[in-house]
Amino acid sequence: MKKILYVFFAFLFSLVPADLNGQVIQGVVDESPVAEEDGIVADYEVYGLKKTQKRYVEQQLLPFMGKKKSEVNEKKIELALRVTGLFSKQECAFRKNADGSFTLVIHVEEKMSYIPLPFAMCSGTGLMFGGFLMNMNAFGMNDKLVAGGIYGPNSWTDWSPRMLMANFMFIKSPKDITHPGFSVHASVMKRTREMVDENDDYIVSEFETFAVRTGASLTHQINRKLSTRIGVNYAYVYPEENFPLNHGFGGSLGMSFASSSYNGWFLSANSLSANSSFMYYTEDGFMPSVQVRAITQLPLCKRIRFEGSLGYAQSWNTMWNEYDGGGSVGVAILPGKYVSNFLSGTTAGFEFGVLDIKKGSLDIGHLGVYLKGEAVVSENYDGDCFFDYGITGGAKIYLSKINMPAFSFSWSCNMKRPLTQLYTFSIGISM
Repeated sequence: MKKILYVFFAFLFSLVPADLNGQVIQGVVDESPVAEEDGIVADYEVYGLKKTQKRYVEQQLLPFMGKKKSEVNEKKIELALRVTGLFSKQECAFRKNADGSFTLVIHVEEKMSYIPLPFAMCSGTGLMFGGFLMNMNAFGMNDKLVAGGIYGPNSWTDWSPRMLMANFMFIKSPKDITHPGFSVHASVMKRTREMVDENDDYIVSEFETFAVRTGASLTHQINRKLSTRIGVNYAYVYPEENFPLNHGFGGSLGMSFASSSYNGWFLSANSLSANSSFMYYTEDGFMPSVQVRAITQLPLCKRIRFEGSLGYAQSWNTMWNEYDGGGSVGVAILPGKYVSNFLSGTTAGFEFGVLDIKKGSLDIGHLGVYLKGEAVVSENYDGDCFFDYGITGGAKIYLSKINMPAFSFSWSCNMKRPLTQLYTFSIGISM
């Protein structure tokens, strides 16, 4: 359950702007001045807003107001708006006023914010279907409100439920350095779970669990790129019969650094995050865990970028149903039902922008393909460490109006264990 919730919440938090108030402005932008005439940028006008509140856009423009026009770069302003994830198009220009000052004139086109999103996924671990009702611009302030559920049958021929899950989450992102954000979440899951060894040929354990989890966190923006998060959590876990009911109480601490750049095709990000959590269960005692991730996306030209990552995840005195899978450290070459209390992985590869999908003048989205090498060290249930390596490739279609992968396919090959070939196909959220 922890693995699925980790992917689900990681996806949602990835939609929250990593950088606020223009701090993302770095990377592939023209640094030259934008005007021969000079004067103070004293005002702004925004056209095209339908759901987004004007005061939210004002928060993104504040770093540029009051400066001389020669000190303000139009591309940086457009990037500051793009990384909010709210707009499919953004254009800005300057208009000279009678007193010699300048007004910043901005035209935007908003993306879809209310999204009824059905999804289906087929992978080496089985089938999953479901849907989410998502408001990606709640209250016009770029907050996120998501509710939905997932159903997983036992197999193509046996449609009795292997997994049932319902989720709710609200994220209010920090609007600037002095105004923190917060999030609340809740989930309910009933699941039959198999746990396999590192070779995917032996079932280590199979059990049923029912769990209710809820929590809240507070996010504080220390500066324009660095933020911290503190949270509290509660879990009600009822394992299969013969095991006692567990109540869990705990908290979490996290810190993240992030910046973004846009080169006309890729919106790329560089990030470093460290998170720790600690739960005390009435039957199993204290269970701490730590996760660290570093991700870099470096455009080499307009349609090719390098992608790399490092990840580390470890937990102590942890129940098996709380172990992490390979996705927690960014790798896909491990068996889908294999989890561990210690993983350390790295990836490196390239993504290629293949096709710009248009219908007439309508910009639908674009198709990208990627190929990367992966390596991971993990500890199995006997305490032995194993080193695995392999390759993962795939394709994604990104929709311009939604800002998320609408279709994805991936294939992974563990080259140390050639029989382990993993695939994932999904429509909707890329899990």
